[in-house]
Amino acid sequence: MLKRIIIAVVFLSLAVGCASQRPATVTSQSRERQRPRWVDTPPSNPEFFYGVGAAPGAYDPAEDRQTADRAARIDIASQLKIKMSSVVADLMQYKQTYTGKKTREEYSQQYSQKISAIVDTTALEGSKIVQRWHDPQADTYYSLASMSKAEFRARIKKQIENAQNLARDQYRHALEAQETANITAALRYYANALTELEVLQDIPFEVDLDGDGTEEYFRPEVKRKIEELVTGLQILTINNNQKGKVGKPLLKSLIAKVFYKKMPVKDVPLVFAFVRGKGQLDERVQTNTKGLASSRVYRLESVGTDVVEVRAELAEIMGVGGVRVLKGVEVPRTRFSFQAEAVKVVVRISEENIGVPVLDSYVEAAILAELTGAGFAVISPEEAKRRVSVAGIEQAMGGDYQAVQRAAKKLGAEVVIVGRVSTIFSSQTLGTAKCSYARATVRAIDVSSGEVLAALDLSQVKGFANTAEKAGLKALREVSTRIAPEIVGQLRP
Repeated sequence: MLKRIIIAVVFLSLAVGCASQRPATVTSQSRERQRPRWVDTPPSNPEFFYGVGAAPGAYDPAEDRQTADRAARIDIASQLKIKMSSVVADLMQYKQTYTGKKTREEYSQQYSQKISAIVDTTALEGSKIVQRWHDPQADTYYSLASMSKAEFRARIKKQIENAQNLARDQYRHALEAQETANITAALRYYANALTELEVLQDIPFEVDLDGDGTEEYFRPEVKRKIEELVTGLQILTINNNQKGKVGKPLLKSLIAKVFYKKMPVKDVPLVFAFVRGKGQLDERVQTNTKGLASSRVYRLESVGTDVVEVRAELAEIMGVGGVRVLKGVEVPRTRFSFQAEAVKVVVRISEENIGVPVLDSYVEAAILAELTGAGFAVISPEEAKRRVSVAGIEQAMGGDYQAVQRAAKKLGAEVVIVGRVSTIFSSQTLGTAKCSYARATVRAIDVSSGEVLAALDLSQVKGFANTAEKAGLKALREVSTRIAPEIVGQLRP
């Protein structure tokens, strides 16, 4: 019995001991005690910036932690932008005269806003993740990032120094290019110098640029150099005041010559554009080693005085930012003008209705009206009849254009339109109305080359009336309404 009692006591004592080692139930209050203080209240230290980021749990805990890390760094960046005034004021060399008598606070605030573009990069690269915590109940990841204020100042200062050094290098290259009369390269390097300083915006930057022992403000000096080069560029025109024909190319190309102080400037992109009239030409050309750029006008499309402007496309050299500094500076440009004359056309159509010649051809009249409306210069029908014979028309319809070419040349025409139109009676009827068919063959010939510029053949064009002759006249009118716009449309510029 005693042995059983001893065994029971030992068993009970072991059971009590094991029970005392079991973990206590985790209450909401104990969970709050486990929540790090920094999650709700970031640490306070005059030597550091702190940022807290949170990210809800998704599928990949590693990615969730990275998201929280980025949020913490962004939190630091947002704080830096607010506190930039004092930081920038310490970094830059305050110049009361340069800032227009602004107070230190006004000056600091202005440039704090301009330099904030580099804050995000600095914060993301310079901050460190010092702690992380996962809230299992809310399944949310938290990160605490810190960044030394001294390191922040050092990084900002380093970026400013790098920008200044790069700008000085570009300025030196620009001077070397200018000395060798490579004006295009000089403009590009000067613009690059300003681009390098964009990180500084309008923060004053002084350097001895001319080696005289006196420091100058860098940005205004570079702008002055750019303006000096741009205002010194000139463009001359070659082959100006030409005469051409609508629908044809100019005989000579438009040539622009770019020079600076009597020296040709190479590699300048030029833009040629019609500012009056219409036409087709080479729109973008670059100057060669002699400073010349040639634009071919392939086709004139309007009658009268045409004007083509040519200007230097500085944005291709200096970029949009470089061009912005040229406020109030006229971009180098000049203009070509030339006369575009209407093409002279002679029209001669042989027309018959049921075997009887039509004295005033319907088709000829329609074509002449269409040509006049399209801006062509037409030779009078009387002159055309005296010079262009019916025999010549018949030869042309057979493919021999020499006779009509010679006749048109004597009239001063560049194009001759010839054709043959006739009607025949048909047995077809429409009630009591009789039917006649019309057919037409028309050719537009280049007088100088004999080339066929336009051609049209129509047949089986019907006309109905109470007599065959009247039906034929209706068929001729129908042919004229179809053939005139089509043949002239093929000749339009």
